[in-house]
Amino acid sequence: MWQIDQVDGVSRASFVGDNDTEGDADGAHDFNQAVEEALKQLHAHVSEEPKGKWLVDFEGITYISSLAIAQLIATVRVVDVSGGSIVLARAHSFVKTVLQTMRIVKVLPMYDSLDDAKAQLLS
Repeated sequence: MWQIDQVDGVSRASFVGDNDTEGDADGAHDFNQAVEEALKQLHAHVSEEPKGKWLVDFEGITYISSLAIAQLIATVRVVDVSGGSIVLARAHSFVKTVLQTMRIVKVLPMYDSLDDAKAQLLS
């Protein structure tokens, strides 16, 4: 699930979910499904306003599956084709490493802070 806020012409989507799954295989599976579903919801939100400026706050997302990555890429494509902008902020170190290894950062810039991400969108 995402909380969407509008600040200074930027739509900030913040992930809202429970990632306390340490040592719990069922909990990890549930979290993975929650992230995949949340990224589908994000895609729907972004598709309604693809020309906008989108800041996606990944704080709290500690794992990302291949299905979730595919959904994220589809969302980035919708924004790119429509002439909008999208950036990612506060990704967990594991998620960041996965996205960097897959070279997704070439189409989805990542920033460590919300302020840096927002500044990039507004520049």
